[in-house]
Amino acid sequence: MRARDGVVFRVLGPLSIAPGPVTSAKRRLLLATLLCHRNTRVSVDRLIEELWGAEPPASARANLQGYVHYLRRLLGAELILHRHDGYQLVVEGAASDDQLFEEAAGRGESALADGDAEAALGLFSDALAYWRGPDAYADVADTATIRTEADRLGERRQAVVEHRIDTLLRLGRPAEAAADARAVIARDPLRQRPWAQLMLALHHSGRTAEALETYGRARSVLIAEAGLEPGPELRDLQAAILGGDPVEVTGGDGRVPVPEELPPLDPAFTARVQELDQLSMWLRPAGGARVIAISGPGGIGKSALAVRAAYACSGDFPDGRLYLDLHGATPGAVPVPPDDAVIRLLRGLGVREREIPDDLGRSAALLRTMLAGRRALILLDNAAAADQVRPLLPGSASPAAVIITSRRPLAVLHARQLPLGTLSPAESLTVLSELAGAGRIGADAAAGAAIAAACGGLPLALRIAGARLVSRADWSLTDLRSRLADQHRRLDELQHDDLAVRSSCLVSVQSLPPEPARVFALLGLVEADVTVAMAAALSGLPAEDARAALDHLVDVQLVRAGGDGRCSVHDLVRLVAAEQAGQLLEPEDTAAALRRLLHHYLGTARRAARLVGAWPESRYTAGVAETASWPPAELDTPEAAAAWVRGESRGILAAARRGLGLDDGPALVAGLSVALAHPLGGAGRIRDSIELGRLVLDGADGRLAAVLAAQVRHDVNEGLGVLGDSEIVSERLRAWQAARELSDPEEEGRALLAVAGAMGRHGRAADAVDYARQAVDRLTATGDPDLPALAWSVLGGCLRLDRRFQEAEAALERALSLRPGRRVHAIALGRLAEVLRDAGRPQDALDLIEQAIVLFRADEQRSDEALAGWVAGDLLQRLGRPDDARARWSGSAEVLVGIGLLDRAEATELMRQLRPEMPRVLRQLRPREVGQ
Repeated sequence: MRARDGVVFRVLGPLSIAPGPVTSAKRRLLLATLLCHRNTRVSVDRLIEELWGAEPPASARANLQGYVHYLRRLLGAELILHRHDGYQLVVEGAASDDQLFEEAAGRGESALADGDAEAALGLFSDALAYWRGPDAYADVADTATIRTEADRLGERRQAVVEHRIDTLLRLGRPAEAAADARAVIARDPLRQRPWAQLMLALHHSGRTAEALETYGRARSVLIAEAGLEPGPELRDLQAAILGGDPVEVTGGDGRVPVPEELPPLDPAFTARVQELDQLSMWLRPAGGARVIAISGPGGIGKSALAVRAAYACSGDFPDGRLYLDLHGATPGAVPVPPDDAVIRLLRGLGVREREIPDDLGRSAALLRTMLAGRRALILLDNAAAADQVRPLLPGSASPAAVIITSRRPLAVLHARQLPLGTLSPAESLTVLSELAGAGRIGADAAAGAAIAAACGGLPLALRIAGARLVSRADWSLTDLRSRLADQHRRLDELQHDDLAVRSSCLVSVQSLPPEPARVFALLGLVEADVTVAMAAALSGLPAEDARAALDHLVDVQLVRAGGDGRCSVHDLVRLVAAEQAGQLLEPEDTAAALRRLLHHYLGTARRAARLVGAWPESRYTAGVAETASWPPAELDTPEAAAAWVRGESRGILAAARRGLGLDDGPALVAGLSVALAHPLGGAGRIRDSIELGRLVLDGADGRLAAVLAAQVRHDVNEGLGVLGDSEIVSERLRAWQAARELSDPEEEGRALLAVAGAMGRHGRAADAVDYARQAVDRLTATGDPDLPALAWSVLGGCLRLDRRFQEAEAALERALSLRPGRRVHAIALGRLAEVLRDAGRPQDALDLIEQAIVLFRADEQRSDEALAGWVAGDLLQRLGRPDDARARWSGSAEVLVGIGLLDRAEATELMRQLRPEMPRVLRQLRPREVGQ
């Protein structure tokens, strides 16, 4: 819907639209906000923040929908689109007065540049005629978005007014020019250009004395109100008039030499599409951002992204693109001092050296003056800190925009923040293809992917890898992949000409104070994310000091903080840390750090074992005694224990490999293995449990007590049995023989349980019953109620496999009567449920299995929970409740996906089946039925 002149939206003055008035203040603010972001989706959350601020009412979303509905009825649904939880106002070119103003002003500037002053004057007058008041969006609430766009339009209007005055002077109409200049000065006496225009108009009218008096008044006003001397234009004009030199009308074409200082585009920079779109949106006139800070570690691609964004938005900044490398993190360079940086920017804007004040405060003020009316874009690359950048920023009302790149987040600046992370594998491969050639990479995609993976998504590393491939046409991709595969030489391979990952990282490392530098070096000893407790153990520092050191490393982007209290270290940065450890630490310091870390892991593992109900209690003390010097992580629930196990398992394995070489390493690592066997199994990390146990058995070299070695061997065999190892029966029989030689009834009893379980899984039910009865005999006399209860439970399960249901039920009832701990109680319930199911009592079985699920879930025994859940689904299907059964199977599959025992594609395919088959991993967890 349009007015007779075609304009739907009028913003150059009070806000109005062609269909009629919008009287509600919130509706007007919504419309104005959408106009400021026209033709761009604005999220619902952003709109709510614009309308109600940081504390919106509970009804905000519903109210917003009502306001949008009203505007849609008023304007037409086709003009306000709903897209991806946001709204977009569609505004065609001639549908708004501000766009018509911009178009007329642009045509006037072009006409003046072509020498057609008469046409320019008319176009400037037409442009200004669209204004219905001095301020845009004059009657809309003063939010940051509205204020920014209104200020931009006001600056543009002022520039057109000044262009029109210049045009009048060009046409020999100084009296009109003087009148217009006086009107501008009355509104804004600190703008220096109108004072110069008034001086020119008076001088060309033969009123030279008044022109010189005008300079005096201008100087007095500037000093009194801003503490500034007149700028070079006013001073030069005064000198020319005083000297009797010819004074020409300058600036009448509205053009000044436009700085074009951006470095060349990087043609290989094709990644970060979303980030580039975000920057482009912020930099658009309606984007509301005048200062943008891009942060990230060295080599992450900050400069390349900033340069591409600057080129992409160059059309929005016709008054120039300035670039300054501040050398905040350049190897071998000193950061540019702020006063030097201001001088360089002023030179770029055409200010002569002799006109630049000596002190930083006055030169920074001059820079703000020079940028006051310019739609210029400044790229401040590689900043060291906020105090280096702050004097370089334009004033609040300036239409100029600034992009800053830095390693540290410059959070103290009033700026939009854009932190950068590593590239995805797909993006990395694309960048490598752009650098080395798509054909070359495509010919050996596997090697290309391996090279990209070795670069860890770091753009600098990818650039170096690509450059090396280009410079060595005789290399195959496999050649470079092989060179990068050796971690000890990877940093040597990732350097080419003046580019090197090592030197880029060392810029940050060499600036570290002593304690953070030492903590950083120690991080090279571990291959996992690090917590404050781990850093304290490694370094021997109190927790608060370790936290301060980690915070410093986060600030300088050597490590990245996560939302779970962990800090991650990029693989290439970790290699630099490992080199630092080799240079800074003595061998005994390294050994002591590893020992402290292993003690921290051991104490936490034992706490996790207690929380998840691992048995027997000897697991809590196996190996070496804990030391109170390096306390365990704070775990207080089974859920916290399971989360710790999942998060730390790979790091524990890496530390165990290193720690086996310590004098007490085998006992420390064996203690870890025993304590973690059940927590790792319950968290779906069975393979990690097996790997840890095998590390102990292979690396102990006879340095372990026989009982401890037997326990580790038992746990390894238990894990192999769960995974379906075909040799497990023989392995467990050998382990039982070894346990008998120890003359320890408990060890022998647990070994017998393992044999019974293995035989049950391999279809030897009658043999399984015999070995389970022997286990009951050995374990009945132990003081731990869990072990005899577990033995009766295993016996009940074996009797079920042998189809001896009454005996099985009795054995399992006996297990429950011993009142074991939560996990053994859940196991017994689950096995009793299976007995009742096979005996033709599905409803009783379902009641019991539901109780077992609750207990397994409370104990974070996720694999047991998944198995019990699947059995519950089978029972529900048998009871004629197919929908409930499918829900149970689906929930079980989700648990397996969550702990990494089933991938998403497998789960999806499984649930497509009309009657899903129990996943293989769950079949491995249960004994084989007779005849299978």
